[in-house]
Amino acid sequence: MVNLNELFKTHGISEEEILRGSTRLERWRPEDRELSHARARVRASGGRYDEATIGKPRSGRGIGRKHLRAALAGRPIPPVPRAKLRRALSDALRRRGVAEALVASAPAPDRTVGAAVEAQP
Repeated sequence: MVNLNELFKTHGISEEEILRGSTRLERWRPEDRELSHARARVRASGGRYDEATIGKPRSGRGIGRKHLRAALAGRPIPPVPRAKLRRALSDALRRRGVAEALVASAPAPDRTVGAAVEAQP
């Protein structure tokens, strides 16, 4: 497993590049505004988001410097900033033409109870 610091040094990625990239990726777009307005309409009518099949908009905020530095120091960070870091790092690597696939960007395994029962012989 590659250390995050080693990955940054190997590919010449800076903290500032990740912070700017994360801000750019997480910025609100017109579709996020539409989702937010749709969610407000559902809330006003007393409905539920899952029944209305409305997704969540982006947060509008990139990863913070504090979480990035914690990740570079090898300390654990919460899931949401971890996902933002993964997206920004993948984008930075893609821009450099690196074909490395980040293990963390692989889809999560199916964690439903039924899937675990069916998988057992």
